[in-house]
Amino acid sequence: MFDERREQHEDAELLVALVGTGALQFVPEQYHRDPLRCFLWIAQTRPELLARGDWKRGACAARRRAWCTHWNPEDLVRSGFRQRAARCQAPKAALELLAPLAREVLGAPVRGLHREEAQLPRWALRDTTVVRYKPEESQVPHIDTSDVTMLLYLSDAGGRTCFPHLGCSVQPRRGRVLVFCSTQPRAARFGGFAGSAYGEPLDSTMHYGSLMEEPHGEKMILQLLFAAEDQCLPFRSWAEALQGDALRQAARTYGCQAGRPGRGVGLCLAKERCASGCKELRTGKPCRRVKKAALAFVANCSRILPST
Repeated sequence: MFDERREQHEDAELLVALVGTGALQFVPEQYHRDPLRCFLWIAQTRPELLARGDWKRGACAARRRAWCTHWNPEDLVRSGFRQRAARCQAPKAALELLAPLAREVLGAPVRGLHREEAQLPRWALRDTTVVRYKPEESQVPHIDTSDVTMLLYLSDAGGRTCFPHLGCSVQPRRGRVLVFCSTQPRAARFGGFAGSAYGEPLDSTMHYGSLMEEPHGEKMILQLLFAAEDQCLPFRSWAEALQGDALRQAARTYGCQAGRPGRGVGLCLAKERCASGCKELRTGKPCRRVKKAALAFVANCSRILPST
């Protein structure tokens, strides 16, 4: 969903640039259906027609598309992908309940989350999505376009969240929170469609949602994507910047998957994985209210957004 919306935005900007300079008339007709290919053709054959800002815009679009399409096709077969899951924007009621949890994980205010607007933000909320998997539905391998991803599992059923490059997976459990970093802190920043850019892609965090293991029921997750706003922080990984009490006070275990959920907070940290590892938390009472809000929203949702 998020990548498709950003691609449409970038395509529109590239077309405006090409039409404004008159460059589009020189592009062969077979490329006209893809604004990025039109831009690349002009860049190779008539570079004098492009302004400095156009070069930067085209480079960002090319990097984004390359990032989103570079995974190994074998991973698609391994994921058992057959049909994509339904996605829709997360309800505001759920986000209001999740604001304290996000602060407990990140340890800093988040621009775009309820109750945090009046404070100086260090993180920006890039995307909020509810994903519902039914039998025969899964998610293709991908890397999130964000610095930090937080997944809140709203059900016990469903396939695992698998990280094939890391050899680990996480089983859905209602109230479980999976936190991982998809980029490394670098001076270069990418994207910016949602008003915030993200760091250098971390290939090891490529992941997918596998097929449901149960013949009936559904898997539901609520996804929050965060981008760091302070690009000058001296961190080797964004995991070092996560200073929330929920992480600092968590017990640590090592292994391929997290243990069973409980009332306390647990943490699954894989050695030499994801720069500093994929972290798994377990939440208590707030999950029931969050799930109720999300279920009510999905039941009344008339516009299902496409998958990434």
